[in-house]
Amino acid sequence: MAEFHPIVWMFDYQDNKTVMRYKYNQKEVIYEEYSGTYADTNDEMLTREYGWNHGLGNVVTALTSEGLQIEFLREYDECPYNVLPDLEEEENGMFATKDKLYPLIYTLKATKP
Repeated sequence: MAEFHPIVWMFDYQDNKTVMRYKYNQKEVIYEEYSGTYADTNDEMLTREYGWNHGLGNVVTALTSEGLQIEFLREYDECPYNVLPDLEEEENGMFATKDKLYPLIYTLKATKP
């Protein structure tokens, strides 16, 4: 599986700036309402999102508790689209923060033994 890293969802980026606002393991709902979509930020469609942050430990524990074996977990400091307003496009077409201070996506492979 490939997914945005839980750190990404700790940020509130609705005002075109990236501000850390949410907990790594957010138990309370995160509600966001904005115009546009991730594919077209200029679209007039009203988007409403509800979310709950959960850390990598929760993901790994859920998979292993169902009998899956983790073969690898990798974290990357770039992602396939500009998910935060201050990311810069790399030569390979991926996006990253200027300082590459934290991961943006992770991949995990789990198999049934």
